[in-house]
Amino acid sequence: MTIEELAQKNANVVAGYDLVKYFEAACPVYKIELNFTLQKKKPLSILQEFILKFLQENVTSTSMICDFLGINSDVVFNAIADLRANDLLTLDIYREKLRITDKGRTVLKKASMIVPEELTFCVIMDGLTGNMFIDTKRYYKGNELKDNTMVSLKAALERPNIEDISYEKLNNAIKQYRISNGKNSFFEGELLSINKIEKIYTEYKKIFILVYYNYEKETMELRAFDKSIRCQEYETIILRMQNDRLHQIEFDRKTIVDELNERPLLNSIPKEIIEEAEEFENRKTDYQKQIDVLKTKIIDFNEQIDGETFSEKEKVTATQQVRILEKQLEKLQSRQQSANRILNTYDHRPLLLRALKDARNQVVIVSPWIKRSGLNQEVLSLIEKALQKKVQIVIGYGISDQQDSDPKILNQLQKMSNKEYGRYLQIINLNNTHEKVLICDNDFLVITSFNWLSFKGDPKFGFRQETGYYTEIEEGIKKMKENLSQRMGIDLL
Repeated sequence: MTIEELAQKNANVVAGYDLVKYFEAACPVYKIELNFTLQKKKPLSILQEFILKFLQENVTSTSMICDFLGINSDVVFNAIADLRANDLLTLDIYREKLRITDKGRTVLKKASMIVPEELTFCVIMDGLTGNMFIDTKRYYKGNELKDNTMVSLKAALERPNIEDISYEKLNNAIKQYRISNGKNSFFEGELLSINKIEKIYTEYKKIFILVYYNYEKETMELRAFDKSIRCQEYETIILRMQNDRLHQIEFDRKTIVDELNERPLLNSIPKEIIEEAEEFENRKTDYQKQIDVLKTKIIDFNEQIDGETFSEKEKVTATQQVRILEKQLEKLQSRQQSANRILNTYDHRPLLLRALKDARNQVVIVSPWIKRSGLNQEVLSLIEKALQKKVQIVIGYGISDQQDSDPKILNQLQKMSNKEYGRYLQIINLNNTHEKVLICDNDFLVITSFNWLSFKGDPKFGFRQETGYYTEIEEGIKKMKENLSQRMGIDLL
């Protein structure tokens, strides 16, 4: 699930609060190469088992055991030394007799013994919660965060020393790893001791953060997710750090007010599109309720079809009903997607990706700035694939004569334009553009306050409440293309 999908799904989950920001955060983790000792079960060798059985039957002389077994005495002495080291037998030096211990009798019954084994393994400690776990996943290094447009969170816990390693947490981590890996796990046995830290270094794991704001109370709430799983412990810690002025999230009240009161609406939007979009906004909740009801009915019918409560005849009828409901759902979702509508912040990014994936002839993107945060590797890759399909990509950018965009990203686009398929890429510096426009063929148009190629929910910019208008009306698309053709000095398809 992408962060935009997550934001859309959870936009209204906090009563009385608006979703005002979402971003990909880098949660610090400490990778610790830790030396520790486990008590592990080790099966007795055949020789060790015979020695203990001899002792149990009062055959206590080493020479007699060697004679009975017909084995070299050095081999027997080595086995006896191992058994003695694990307290399974004792040696009476003066009488030169061996005796089995109580522990030895118990071990003989089980045909295995408990021995300490020292291991060095990489253990992960979460830099916010202090929770420990063992896995072999790859985490992000500090120098990779910028390229992956993630913002690093501050650690709530200092870099741990050996005394900070909790026996209980490490033991639980070992048990969880053992459960996950079953018989393949080499972490068998109980944790005996934590010995030393060999190495320790900081890396990062990606989490998603959604920020909500109540304008009346002037208070903030969070939702944190590891993939699609909510992490309430992160939310509590981040908010506590925020309240203690250890800022994890930019909190600029003036920025909030400015963003809300200065939503730019371009004059080129036909009035009827705005009116229809606003009307749809009022009915959007009803549409979603109808969609949710249909989805629930389909799930219920399918469960009954798969179960044993329906007869064969009833299953046929239910299957037919499911087909009818699916058609109704498809029609309703299609109407929802194609309607003139108002877009929220989280609606924009999926539309950009959709345009680059689905366009047949041309994609036009106008964005004042080009930054790594918006034009990341995912978008660059989609642009290149579209060019390879002979789709024309037109990018208009530039808000002033100064170099406000990222020169490295511009250089990557320039290199792309020099390739065989690069003739389908046009990059036009408009110098004074404030427009933010996306056009996909003659399929849809978006006019918005969202900076397509420089914004992806980056928390460094304070709270952002972006608004856009989506339409599939051909007249509106045609007028915008005519407008941009004059500004860009090219003929748009």
